[in-house]
Amino acid sequence: SRLEVWSVSTDCHGGIVISEERRDALPAWARGFKPFSGLDTAFEEDLDWAVPCAVWPREFKLDDCLAAIKILEHRLVYFTDRGLDVDAALQRLATAPIRSETKSPGQVAYERDVAREPFYHDGTPRSTWSELSDIARESWERNPTVRASGQGDVREETVESEVENAGIEDAGR
Repeated sequence: SRLEVWSVSTDCHGGIVISEERRDALPAWARGFKPFSGLDTAFEEDLDWAVPCAVWPREFKLDDCLAAIKILEHRLVYFTDRGLDVDAALQRLATAPIRSETKSPGQVAYERDVAREPFYHDGTPRSTWSELSDIARESWERNPTVRASGQGDVREETVESEVENAGIEDAGR
């Protein structure tokens, strides 16, 4: 069987669920942790999720790992009282490789758009994600508008490419 980590979300709560194989593979510093859920494979979303993040940081985004560090530092007594070696967890997060190959939703959308429209209107090749300014990258990370998400009453013709929108991508050139 595979070693699994699942993210679970419901209308009122969520968290991380790990397989029994993953539970059995926990390092000694995490094995004694007693999750709030009372189940040794279910880590609730408020605090406990930081434990599987510390154990398997490559399966989480960098922002998640940074948030886990803050949670572990600020709720030290909570985690210590529940049997976690917090120093070992923080050491793991500080030294373990993080899932750096993960692309943000904005980067995925931008690269898909560039694949559709690889050149500006004047024939100049479009910038790579890393060449964009911070403002341009942030614009791609925004929540979609009603029009872009395809929801709501849209009376305008659909824009095929984000390049045709406000031209914010050009800000970093």
